[in-house]
Amino acid sequence: MKKALLLALALMVGGCANERSGLWEAEDCKKISDASGLFLYVSGELLEEADKLKKEGKEAEADESYEGVLFVTELAANYAKTFEAYCK
Repeated sequence: MKKALLLALALMVGGCANERSGLWEAEDCKKISDASGLFLYVSGELLEEADKLKKEGKEAEADESYEGVLFVTELAANYAKTFEAYCK
């Protein structure tokens, strides 16, 4: 469920290419930057949740949260790479 929600968020925040120069508009770059930051924040929250669950002995739930951390962190990195490629 979390992955589907995050993927939907990623698709909503996606940027639009500007054909004239290969660079994206400042507004689109801001969205990409903001999304990357949001994904990093969410990954921190998921990591805290996973650590808490692990301490409570809920290994399966903790593992699921850790997977979410990896997924969201990858999204953040991909958005940062996109920003670097199209917004600098």
